[in-house]
Amino acid sequence: MRLLLPDNIYFRALVSILPPDSGITTEFRPSAALISAFETKDADVAFLPSLYLIKDESLRISSEVGLSFEGLGSTAFLVLHEVPEEGRPDITITGDHSIQEALLAKMMMNELYTIEPRFLIKTPAEALNDKNIILAGDIAFTSGKYKEALSFGEEVVEMSDLPYLNYVLAARDSGKGRQAEKILSGLFERFYDTLEGDELFGIDTESRSFVRENMPNTILDIDEADIEGLNNLLRMLFYEGLADDIRELKFFE
Repeated sequence: MRLLLPDNIYFRALVSILPPDSGITTEFRPSAALISAFETKDADVAFLPSLYLIKDESLRISSEVGLSFEGLGSTAFLVLHEVPEEGRPDITITGDHSIQEALLAKMMMNELYTIEPRFLIKTPAEALNDKNIILAGDIAFTSGKYKEALSFGEEVVEMSDLPYLNYVLAARDSGKGRQAEKILSGLFERFYDTLEGDELFGIDTESRSFVRENMPNTILDIDEADIEGLNNLLRMLFYEGLADDIRELKFFE
């Protein structure tokens, strides 16, 4: 069974503890490319940015395994240093980004300032000196910008009073989804122990301390609250005109 994942510290930590005899082969891909892997049949299961569910009604998700946040921890951060009193602010997007960050940033900016931003996609080298930046994936840590940024996880929690279900475990085939779910649900404690450990997983010591400190607000074993958080985001997308309808979640059977 083939499992695709985004390449960030959280999923590198998860893959590091996957038993060799699990029957799962893994591959890291850009977050924005994960949904297309179902079309090409490159993936049996994938950790998919949760709002991409609006693009494919055939996908089912796990009600037990996902990547969710209840505080400062996040896979995306927003640096916001220059918001004009009139007009639309420009916000650069960089790193392992997908449409999810732009959709959430629109909702966040509407909540904070009642304005709609314009988005510019740039490479990290081009983006890091800009005033307003969305940093998706590890670039927030490797650049140190997370220290001056708003956490998407924390902002979503403040908007909704519910957790931010960042990535869902998704599949078209419920049987394969259930199989992956069963294997991954046996790794919960080791995952948390690994996040609390000393291995850097590709980021610097200070950033690793930040991830470790926010481990209590990082969730792999999701529950009803995380699912309701996603349902709430899907409703918000519709009511703000960012989706054509309210996506009804379908779970592995």
